[in-house]
Amino acid sequence: MTISLTATGTNSQHGCGSAGLGSRIVGGRNASAGRWPWQVSLHWLGDHTCGGLPLHFLWTVYLGRETQDASGPDVNPHEVTRGVKAIIRHPDFDPVTSTNDIALMKLRDPVEFTDYIRPICLASNTSIFPPTTPCWTTGWGNTGLGEPLPYPRTLQEVRVKVVGNRKCECLFKDSIAVDITPSMICAGGVTGQGACHGDSGGPLQCRLGSVWVLAGVTNFGLPCATGRAPDGYARVSAFESWIRDTVGQADVGFTHFTSDRPDENPKFSCNHSHFYPIADKDSVYLPQQNGSSSVIFLEGTFKYFGLVYSQIFLNNNGYLTFDGSSPLWPPSGFPAHSNTDIIAPLWSSFDNSVPRSISYKQVTNGSLLQQATRDIQYHFPGLIFSASWVFITSWDSQMEAVSKNQ
Repeated sequence: MTISLTATGTNSQHGCGSAGLGSRIVGGRNASAGRWPWQVSLHWLGDHTCGGLPLHFLWTVYLGRETQDASGPDVNPHEVTRGVKAIIRHPDFDPVTSTNDIALMKLRDPVEFTDYIRPICLASNTSIFPPTTPCWTTGWGNTGLGEPLPYPRTLQEVRVKVVGNRKCECLFKDSIAVDITPSMICAGGVTGQGACHGDSGGPLQCRLGSVWVLAGVTNFGLPCATGRAPDGYARVSAFESWIRDTVGQADVGFTHFTSDRPDENPKFSCNHSHFYPIADKDSVYLPQQNGSSSVIFLEGTFKYFGLVYSQIFLNNNGYLTFDGSSPLWPPSGFPAHSNTDIIAPLWSSFDNSVPRSISYKQVTNGSLLQQATRDIQYHFPGLIFSASWVFITSWDSQMEAVSKNQ
């Protein structure tokens, strides 16, 4: 395994976190040369596999597990390549939960710091990154699901904001069950902007005055930049003692990151009855006299059983569908094999007389899914049924979930 570090220029020693020059990330932009002088590309058999960060002229921090191969950056005059002497993975790394997913690499030969190669400062164990703290993430990973960074594979950068751990875990629970531990930090969550395959091991870097501080190491997320949940990072401040013990006498720059932003994470309460309202730019077409259904053309798209949709139909008979009018109400049996995709749960009632008030969410686990199973079994006792996925809608003016008693 080898690593490539962006480099050129002088032989002077530089302090940590100082970018002397002007940064695949999904929804990112090309970074100018020298903007992120601590970005490392790890190569296996000549291909970029993940990112890393130089802490010292002999030490690099990166993700504890090996990532998938991806197209790597081309060699340029500002790079140097070094072999790896040793890899030290955190002793408590858990590949199932991604806890303690961090590692250190000792280089075979030292690196001379220049205007294009500098170490980044590390967040000390007293650092706090409140929600909405602005940061940046960088990498050479994919620019979309299955879309490698195109030639000439310039380092990408995108601005993200920190998300509190409680909110982060709440957002992930709508898709997958994941525990966000104190050794993790989350950021991003905006559709079309975030980390993707090949960005693992890269930095979540936040600015403190004129100094850049490493808050996290890119770890996990819902591929790629779906907007449904933030990206997860290994929280560097949680590993100060382990890093110091591992590197020994090496001079590694730990910095206390502070912010005057309020820390709202302890006050956050996860409420899974929240919905995503139709955006202001979505267009609603009301029913015509010929009996056709109301149609909403969505500003954004969403996936349903592998297909991507940009519109939905509102039917006055109690159904929400993708394909126009659905069977008459009430049904004689559960329409599991209807020729239309029916996504309105039978245990809810709707009122689409209030314009532009529809909200929706997807649920794959938790109490709402269990409640849907129980209610469907109650209405159709002869049906052998277990809900594994449910699409919940509300046409209520308060945008609240409709209970089975309504």
